[in-house]
Amino acid sequence: MQGPGSFIYEDGSFYVGSFYEGIRDGHGILFYTDGSVFKGIWAKGDIKGIGIYKKKNKDIVLGVFEENEFERPKVKDGPTQIKYKSGDVFFGKMENGQYEGEGCFVEHSTTCNTYQGKWKKGKKNG
Repeated sequence: MQGPGSFIYEDGSFYVGSFYEGIRDGHGILFYTDGSVFKGIWAKGDIKGIGIYKKKNKDIVLGVFEENEFERPKVKDGPTQIKYKSGDVFFGKMENGQYEGEGCFVEHSTTCNTYQGKWKKGKKNG
């Protein structure tokens, strides 16, 4: 398969997007059986690059992703934006799947608590 198309996997998840020589390559959307959805870029079958991942719990992650062919998307180290189901939002840098370096976390509550500053291994640091 070459060019635009779709494919249904054995587990029921399905992909709609670009193919090159029968594998996902280019822009596409992957719908997981648990309701999660990833929209982004693939290279030679793997997620590589900017994308949006809406998790089954309704958290939305915008960032640079990477993954192996049959794993869930993982945020690559670098700038990321996450909107949690609760309404809380994080803007900043991720490293090894955790907040790291400069970032801003805004709690969605009646007080709208905000922390802007340094993070270390997912915790406030400064």
